[in-house]
Amino acid sequence: LNAMGAAKTAMLIQLLDGIDEMKQHGMADCDGFDGPTQVTPTYADVGYMGYIFRVFVRADPELKLLRGLKKPSPEAASNLRTLVVSSHHSMVHAVYTRHASSSVVARMAKRWVSSHLLSGMIPFEAVELLVVKVYSDTGSPLEVPGTVVAGFLRFLYLLANHAWAREPMLVDPQGILSEEETVLITSQFDKT
Repeated sequence: LNAMGAAKTAMLIQLLDGIDEMKQHGMADCDGFDGPTQVTPTYADVGYMGYIFRVFVRADPELKLLRGLKKPSPEAASNLRTLVVSSHHSMVHAVYTRHASSSVVARMAKRWVSSHLLSGMIPFEAVELLVVKVYSDTGSPLEVPGTVVAGFLRFLYLLANHAWAREPMLVDPQGILSEEETVLITSQFDKT
């Protein structure tokens, strides 16, 4: 973990050094990088056009190693949460990019959850996963929603009609779950 952390930090330092070098050479594309920059062992803050962007580097071997720890330290647990959130964001962003109405449906769904006073009970990541399910469910006889209204109605339909107590909801937008993995997940769900 220490070696992977050092490699990620070195990569972030190289990134910021590259931006500084481009600014010194007067490249026009770098005029917006006028804010503060800072590198830490887990992320880099980059100032761009009055905003601060936090850059994380996600290494899949690091994620696998952190998930395998029996008693993770507080720092390891924090790193794992950060990596899982970045994985979630990447997956959701890919669906939003493929389906133009999906991001608006996600905002509407979050608003719907909030208006029913459920926002403290249902994490926004779960709402996003439900929307991703609507737009990537290959087992559904219905076509992928093409409009915001159709997407939102499908979200409500999924919420109302999924057998939450009897079967897990598998969200697999890339279609990478094998049949064995699906059976394993279902059997683990049945045990609980």
